[in-house]
Amino acid sequence: MPIRVRCWRPNRSRTRRRRGPNAPVVMSADNLKVWFPIKRGLLRSTVGHIKAVDGVSLAVRKGETLGVVGESGSGKTTLGLALLRLISSDGPIVFLGSSIQGLRFKDMLPFRRDMQIVFQDPFGALSPRMSVGDIVAEGLSVHQTSLSYEERDTRVVKALRDVGLDPETRFRYPHEFSGGQRQRISIARAVVLEPNFVVLDEPTSALDMLFQAQMVDLLRELQRKRDLTYMFISHDLRVVASLASHLIVMRHGKVVEEGPARGAVQESEERLHPRAVRRRVQSRSSRPAWSRSSRGRAGLATFERRLSARRGRAPAAACAAALPPVAGLLPPCAAPVTKLPAI
Repeated sequence: MPIRVRCWRPNRSRTRRRRGPNAPVVMSADNLKVWFPIKRGLLRSTVGHIKAVDGVSLAVRKGETLGVVGESGSGKTTLGLALLRLISSDGPIVFLGSSIQGLRFKDMLPFRRDMQIVFQDPFGALSPRMSVGDIVAEGLSVHQTSLSYEERDTRVVKALRDVGLDPETRFRYPHEFSGGQRQRISIARAVVLEPNFVVLDEPTSALDMLFQAQMVDLLRELQRKRDLTYMFISHDLRVVASLASHLIVMRHGKVVEEGPARGAVQESEERLHPRAVRRRVQSRSSRPAWSRSSRGRAGLATFERRLSARRGRAPAAACAAALPPVAGLLPPCAAPVTKLPAI
């Protein structure tokens, strides 16, 4: 009886994705420049250039997040638009192993499916005349024309669920949502095409601290599920460090610092905001005199201990009896609360 031997084959859906220095490069640029001419005179002759991006080189690998930080006007957004070929630039740009520098609009159309962007202002990026479902499905109707209406609707529902929105809200319009929800709609529009590279142009700048943390957790979860590659643009170092694995710091269109996100955060903060370090040093000296001195701290502790032991007396009498000899260094006691008669 013949013996059958089965060869083991790894399940590609369960194999671990390659990340780190051995991962393939998704987007790279070498000595990238974006100069805007300054024209003056009657003949509009060029007298100079605004160097928005001046000789920037970078490489973003699969599954990683490149953080781009810098002050306002340093060229962060211009760099992202140049990599996506939304504005003209000089210098080689390689996307997924193909050079896209100098390609025309029609030649760039096959690459648009794999590169998306989330703009800073979601309300300005979403059409007020279209429903949420039509906004998210617009990219599918352009890049995947073979899908039926039911298939597109299924993809839209899945994308909205991934970003934490109720699929039933896809029939509503952008003005009916809050700022954080509109930003989630923009992210759903970007990830519905399952791209390889997504540029996030300050997606958390218009949100408060609580929603910023939720947005970072959402982006991290989407990156894990869909194996996305991010370019995170922001001016907040702490938000970038919580998501990015590599960090570049821009100033006046040039990269002034580059390295791992964890090690470069403190040095970059001191370089970009030297006053912040000075404030931290002076924060202790800006406290009241009674809280800085050892005598004042001891008097404050004695005051709190005696006050807690005499809670049975009236507030004003307790304050007067509990005052230590260093009463001049302590803050004034609160006035007694008068009990209002019942109505």
